Amino acid sequence: MEISNRLLANKPPITIYPGALLERPALLPGIAVCIAIWGDIEARLDTLFLLTAKNEEALTSFMAAKGWGRKEKQFYEWLRDGGDQEFATAVRSILRTVAEPARKRHCLAHGVWGSSERYPDDLVIVPESFYLDTAREALRAETLGSTEFQLDSERLFANARLVGMQELQHLEMELSAARDLIHRFMIEQTPELVKVKGRDELAKAANDPRVAARIAAARASLGNTEPD
Repeated sequence: MEISNRLLANKPPITIYPGALLERPALLPGIAVCIAIWGDIEARLDTLFLLTAKNEEALTSFMAAKGWGRKEKQFYEWLRDGGDQEFATAVRSILRTVAEPARKRHCLAHGVWGSSERYPDDLVIVPESFYLDTAREALRAETLGSTEFQLDSERLFANARLVGMQELQHLEMELSAARDLIHRFMIEQTPELVKVKGRDELAKAANDPRVAARIAAARASLGNTEPD
């Protein structure tokens, strides 16, 4: 699980059900804020695409694409196919930088939650495939004519992670930085839409060290292969 690197030692008893969240109320605001920040980021991405493409049909296709990676690729290809390779490279570099905490946020929003009495300050999270894996084992047992089936506890605990205040605070910082980056880019590209009168001049999004490094790498590879 990308959200945390903390394993559950010695395979303690765990209870997996949505109500586990209510057992750790101190963690709920952090989870909600992280999910809300990502929603803000995705909404800005759709807005940027429409302002760039100026095409409602293209926007419909863009919004139907599932996952940040697919949206990033579609955005890049739209710009590249329109002949603006330089801008396409900048956009893709910014979107890839923004996407760095995306896998963690995905775990947070789509993982299956639980708790363990051994870890009273933390929640347990396992991959969203947990119930499907359980169903597959039940179907396997049915095929074999068995009345019992067993979960693969080794796999369960290998993938289960502890999530506490530290992980949530770190992810919130990462997501806030990503949100600020796409916000700056949105202001740069749509000055007629977003007014910043009376504010200090914002640093260019493309000057962010992480974005600048991606742009430089993309430019260096243009003569050889297209970016993935």
